[in-house]
Amino acid sequence: MGKERVVVDLNLNPPCVLPFLQALSHLSPEKWNIIWTVGSFLLLLGTVALLMWHRPHMQKRQILWLFLAAPVFDTLLGIQLYFALFLLAALASVFFEKGREMAAALAIGLLVAIKPTTAFWPLFLYLAGHRKLALRSFAVTLVASAAPLLLYGPSVYREWIAALASDQHWVFATDIAIPAFFARLGLHPLGFVLALILAALLAWTVSKTKPDFTTISGVALCATILCAPLAWSAYSLLVAPFFVYRRWNATSTCAAALLMVPSAVPMIMSTEGQLREILGSGIYLAAISIVLMSFASSDLSKSRAAEVPAKLMSF
Repeated sequence: MGKERVVVDLNLNPPCVLPFLQALSHLSPEKWNIIWTVGSFLLLLGTVALLMWHRPHMQKRQILWLFLAAPVFDTLLGIQLYFALFLLAALASVFFEKGREMAAALAIGLLVAIKPTTAFWPLFLYLAGHRKLALRSFAVTLVASAAPLLLYGPSVYREWIAALASDQHWVFATDIAIPAFFARLGLHPLGFVLALILAALLAWTVSKTKPDFTTISGVALCATILCAPLAWSAYSLLVAPFFVYRRWNATSTCAAALLMVPSAVPMIMSTEGQLREILGSGIYLAAISIVLMSFASSDLSKSRAAEVPAKLMSF
């Protein structure tokens, strides 16, 4: 604890993203940064506008949070692709509510192809009874993941797996997955055991209660963040379309406030001993845990007929 941690920052995105990145690689670094940043900001605006249009009674605090949460700034400043994932999650929600299940499967399948740890989503959908949607989503993922084999050959996956095997990103406080959190405390095996137990418990719960689509999605995407080996705090954008689906109470508002804490805070705190590591790393971990509890406590036994929420209160 308290020592500088140096990590070679390899690109861990799956091979299906390579054609897009390869196309952009022909640009100069300056033009690439400008185009990526402008494009990302437009994706953010478009996705929030889509949610506001589809859910006109969203609370004002929810709208503000969608623009001001720490993951938003981390995505923009870090030149990440998370706004594209945010859009896919929002599209899946909107399409499902409109009865366009194939379009929802396409959005979910592409999301899983780009971020494989989100496989919890179609898996939980399958366990909860949405089997056609889940199988279609997995089919889309399979096709999207197989495409790079035609372009680059099998070696592209061998290189990707080798990069994953040597990954050391768990040392950063903004990796808020349970295994990473406990690894920073010197308890790596315990973290994996706890993550496995939580994932199994959540899978069993959705299979028994068969909740509505929004609850399944929220629980699955929280599991993606908490139970995977690697999950940056910016992955909170994936669950955001479902987190703002229902009116926030005081507990949900607290979780949202924690996710507005700048990522520099846990990064700085985690360099000064084990207690500060726990407190700093625990900020976002606590936030996502609260978000998960908000889904888990939203009457998991209710039927899917209650998909459309009641009129939400204003700010």
